[in-house]
Amino acid sequence: MIQAPNRLRPLLGLATFALISSPVLAQDSSADSTNPGATASAKTAWHTGYALIDDSHLSLHLRNLYKAGTSTPDASLPPNYHTWVQASSLDFSSGYWADTIGFDLSYDTALNISTGTDASGFTDGTLPRNPASFSRIGEHALKLKWQGGETHFKSRLGVQKVSNMGMLHARDSRALEKLYSGARLDAEQGAWSGLVAVVDASVDRNETFKRRFTTAKGTAIDYLATAQIKWEPQKNRSLLYFAGAAPHYVAREGLEGVWQTDPTQKGSLKAEGFLYHNRALSVWQQENANARRGFDRDAYHAAVRLSGQADKTLLQGGATYTHAPNSNPNGMGFFEYNIARNAVGRFVSPAYNGMIDYMYHRELMVFGTATQPLNREFSVGAGAYYGSGMKYKGVDLAHGDVMVFVEYKPSFLKGLHTVVAYDWSRNWREVQGAPDVSQGRQLNASKTGPMIRLDYRHEFF
Repeated sequence: MIQAPNRLRPLLGLATFALISSPVLAQDSSADSTNPGATASAKTAWHTGYALIDDSHLSLHLRNLYKAGTSTPDASLPPNYHTWVQASSLDFSSGYWADTIGFDLSYDTALNISTGTDASGFTDGTLPRNPASFSRIGEHALKLKWQGGETHFKSRLGVQKVSNMGMLHARDSRALEKLYSGARLDAEQGAWSGLVAVVDASVDRNETFKRRFTTAKGTAIDYLATAQIKWEPQKNRSLLYFAGAAPHYVAREGLEGVWQTDPTQKGSLKAEGFLYHNRALSVWQQENANARRGFDRDAYHAAVRLSGQADKTLLQGGATYTHAPNSNPNGMGFFEYNIARNAVGRFVSPAYNGMIDYMYHRELMVFGTATQPLNREFSVGAGAYYGSGMKYKGVDLAHGDVMVFVEYKPSFLKGLHTVVAYDWSRNWREVQGAPDVSQGRQLNASKTGPMIRLDYRHEFF
C-alpha cells in the first residue's frame, strides 16, 4: 500500500485532530513530565484518531462502455441506437477513528462521447434520456464497527453501493452503479453471518438525485426493509436465506446454495441452486388486477447452475423454471425481479443475462457457456440460451440468444480488464406489451449488437 508522504500527514490528519477532545490534548501537554501513564493514554488516543486517515484507501475506477443495437420493428426498442460513455468513480474509504467510526465517499462522472438514438431518447440506462454528460457525489456514508466477544458488527448509514443486500441488488452492468439511501447492520460469528437493512430512496445509474420508491403506477412506498442469514462452513459451500418487503406492495424471499468439491483439485465441480418467491400484497393486487404482465398472487422461480473445468476450458450449464400465473387472458405471467420503481430485487439466477428475461410463466430455460484461455492474457468464449414452454392465446412461444466474447487482461498493466462481445437474440414482437400472435403464430423481433467494455482500477493508497 502506498502511503502519503510524512510531510502531508499532519494536513491529512487535521479533521481527525479536531475530533479528539481538548481535555485529552490538555492531558497530553500537562502530564508529559508528571504522569507517564497519562502521556501514554493520550498518545494512544491520538493514534486511534490518526487511524482514520492512516488506514484509509483511495482508488479510481475508469469504465469505457460502448453498446449498440439493431432491431427489427418492435415497440420496446428503437431500430438503431448506440451509446459510448466514459465513466469514472473516485472512491475514498477511511479507516476507523478509535477503531469505531469512519466514512466512505465517492465522486462519479459520466461523459457522453457519442450517442445515437431515436425520439424516445433510449440509452439503455447508461445516460439520461437528454442524453447528456453528468457528474455527482456518489457514495457518502458513515460507517461504524464494533466487536462483542467473538461476534463482529458493522453498520453503514447514508447513500451507499449495494451488492446483494438481502432482497436488494444493484447490477454493475452500466457506466455507473445504482446507489441506495438507508442504513444496514451486518453481523458475523464463525460460519454464520447476517444483516438487516432499511432503505428509503435510490440514485439511479443515469441520474444525479435521489428518488423515493413508488409502485409501478406511482403510489408512494415509504421504505424497503430486508434481512438475510448465511451459513458458510467453508469456502464455496454455503446456504443463504433472505426476505424483505415493500410494505403493502410486494414481499420477496429466496434461498441460495453453493456446493463445490475441492477447488484446488483439477476438474473441481461447482453446483449452485436458487429458489425465489414473490408474494403480492394488497396494493399490488389492487394495481395489477387484470395486468398484461406480472402475476396474480404468488410467483416462484427455481434455477440450477453447474460449473466445471475440462482441461483449461471453463464450462457452465444449467436450467431455470418459472411459475407465475396471470389470470388475464390477454396477459403473460412473469416473475418480476424489481421490488418497486427504482429498486432492483436480488436475482442472481442465470434466467437474467442482460439481453432477454427468461422468467415467464411455465418457461423452461436451458443454457450453456464455455470459456477458453488462449494464454495468460486472452480468453475467448461463447454462450447460448433458449427458453420455451410459454403460451399466449394458445400459441406456443420460444426465444433465445447467442453471444460470443473475448476477454483481455494484459500483464503489463495490472487492473485493466477488457471485454468485447457480440450478441444475437430472437424474441417475440410486442404489441401493447403482449406478444404479437395475430397470424396464429409467434411473430419475431430480433436484435443484434456489440458491447465493448474497458475497466481499469487503480489503488492510490
